Amino acid sequence: MGVGMIRQLLLSGTVLALLTGSGVAADLPTYKSPMAPIAPSLAFTWTGFYVGAHLGGAWDSDQFHFTPANTNSHNDASGVFAGGQIGYNYQISSFVLGAEGDASWANLSSSSLCPNPSFTCGHSIDFLASLRARVGFTPTDRLLLYVTGGAAFADIHHTTSPAVIDTGTYSSTQVGWALGGGLEYAFTNNWSAKVEYLYYGLGSSTAAPGTLSAANSTRVTDNVNSVKLGVNYRF
Repeated sequence: MGVGMIRQLLLSGTVLALLTGSGVAADLPTYKSPMAPIAPSLAFTWTGFYVGAHLGGAWDSDQFHFTPANTNSHNDASGVFAGGQIGYNYQISSFVLGAEGDASWANLSSSSLCPNPSFTCGHSIDFLASLRARVGFTPTDRLLLYVTGGAAFADIHHTTSPAVIDTGTYSSTQVGWALGGGLEYAFTNNWSAKVEYLYYGLGSSTAAPGTLSAANSTRVTDNVNSVKLGVNYRF
């Protein structure tokens, strides 16, 4: 076998190997990089701290009771209030436990004739606050129905006019109780809106003679009903 024949055989073998290799490569599976795993979406929870603001309307019942004359005067007020709240929720299954404190500027005032019609008895409330526990249930994950109750506070100012011998004014910070309920809906993971009814039982206090009356001590009693709309931001 000559050199030329050997060279031709080597060339033919090389070409055959190249063609065979290309066919095998075409049959091999194509490598694809693995897809990144999709993180599971986190379930919504009410657990956590929150802050918010509110706006509402309120109406109250006020009574002057003059002793020992044993005469009464009533005047009911209505008005608006606005303020803020801060609280914490802890969710256990479908139940939510929490605590909330709120404070509001208020504009409630009214007046009526005193038992002696020569005088006018009036009162105003310019501050409302409460510190309450909340217990709620979630029929759906983002809707919270709750009841709430705790301590209530209010700044109340009473007047009689015209002031002749007495000073005609008596102011007190009343401490009582609050009870109510509401519903709250989370429209995003952080923001929620609520509507709430709250009753303030503010009790009674007594103004000494020489304040609301020249000759009589005066027991004043106040109770407030309120409805508010609010928004909360949860951290």
